[in-house]
Amino acid sequence: CLHQNLDKFYEIEVWFRLETNTIPFVCNPFSNSWDVRCPRITIRKQRYVDEILENSYVHYANTIVPNDSDHFNLIHGVVKVDEYMNSIERAWIYIENAHQDFDFIIDNFSVQRLPGICDGNLVRNGNFDSNGKFWKPYGDVHYEFDVPSGQAIKVFNKQHPDDGIYQDLYIDKDCDFFKTGERF
Repeated sequence: CLHQNLDKFYEIEVWFRLETNTIPFVCNPFSNSWDVRCPRITIRKQRYVDEILENSYVHYANTIVPNDSDHFNLIHGVVKVDEYMNSIERAWIYIENAHQDFDFIIDNFSVQRLPGICDGNLVRNGNFDSNGKFWKPYGDVHYEFDVPSGQAIKVFNKQHPDDGIYQDLYIDKDCDFFKTGERF
């Protein structure tokens, strides 16, 4: 199906919980330290180049906030079927990165086509609908839900004035969305 979907986007979602001896563990989505880091999704891609098998590994999805021990947590990301992805012969998708002492409990794992936006709001999850889906740290920052409603994000631990959060805009390139001379 990837070969038929050049320049299309796919959304990766994995609902998971980590446990050690049946006790839930809350990983730290901002740490790379082996003992507290969160799982992520990697895609291994293989293709032949001049009859030589070539492998590449790309991390496409990370654990997002909020992350707690009472519920399943979300690993989220988006992958684009670019020219390289379109040329692969085999692909594997897998969850990795959590410490070996933790068991994974996976509730749901999906990769679904993400429609591009043609009109309306270009920002997805702009009201932070109970999670940080589509948002990523820009620079060395942390972020968390700050209000009881769960629909606002607090960005903190900024190292530089331009640190913050961002998201990629997934606009359908076949739409006549941007017109010369128009403003947004």
